[in-house]
Amino acid sequence: PVDAAVLARFLPRWHGIGSARGGLGRLREAIDQLEGIALPFSELERVLLPARVPDFQPRLLDELGAAGEVVWAGQGALGSDDGRIVLYRRGHVAALYDVPATPELPSELQRAILAHLAERGASFAAQLPEAATRPDEVVRALWDLAWLGLITNDTFAPLRSLGRSSRGPRGRFTLPPGGRWSTLASVVGAVPADTVRAHTRALTLLERYGIVSREAAQAESLPGGC
Repeated sequence: PVDAAVLARFLPRWHGIGSARGGLGRLREAIDQLEGIALPFSELERVLLPARVPDFQPRLLDELGAAGEVVWAGQGALGSDDGRIVLYRRGHVAALYDVPATPELPSELQRAILAHLAERGASFAAQLPEAATRPDEVVRALWDLAWLGLITNDTFAPLRSLGRSSRGPRGRFTLPPGGRWSTLASVVGAVPADTVRAHTRALTLLERYGIVSREAAQAESLPGGC
């Protein structure tokens, strides 16, 4: 047992706050420690990652996404220009992410987009149903599905485009920039056994906190409690 001040000094060092190391390797380490926490995307890029990676640039995050190393899942919108996301390493997403049951989607277009992605796999926004004739509605449907945690993109560019004007130079709506959209069910794939999932979650907590307390575990709202 130690004084709380000791833990307070330990955690910033454990997370590499103010680290002099940079590059993709350091970014991977930072993501490892933030894996599984729902965070506002704006804070992630403007504050949390730059504090840990001194030379952080958004393109570095895109590189990891495009290479298939990192997966993001939406966890609810925060107004019209931001939202909470969770980051996962590709090798951990099946053990850590619980794909939500598909709700009764109110929009026929939402259902059509989800069905298209389930049947045809990863697709650019321009390839989605009604993309050519109803781009504004496609944009809204994509974000509705993303914030429900049902679909993702292999880059972070769409998240950065939130809040910007979706109209092109001629006043027409444009589709969000970025790579391909996929269902998170297809990204997750086969779900491992419960013991594997529990073990992966325990390792994630150790990576995040270094020393795992009951209070820290409770703060994570883990399935099944602590």
